[in-house]
Amino acid sequence: MLLYLSSNGKGGLTDFMEGQELVIKKLIGRFPLKLFAAKDIRNYIGCEYFLVDISCIEEQLDDSSLPSNPCR
Repeated sequence: MLLYLSSNGKGGLTDFMEGQELVIKKLIGRFPLKLFAAKDIRNYIGCEYFLVDISCIEEQLDDSSLPSNPCR
């Protein structure tokens, strides 16, 4: 299963994949990503893939949210 978080304008991005063996669950709107990851993701435990349209995320993404020493 592919879980797709999308903004209103980009909800059709995965339409070309319909009819394939992969099940696509679309959630369209605006999302607080940290809250979604902490609370809602457990409802989608069977998802193999997670696709996020960055324009639907409510938090500001900046360099301070990135780890200072990422794993390689």
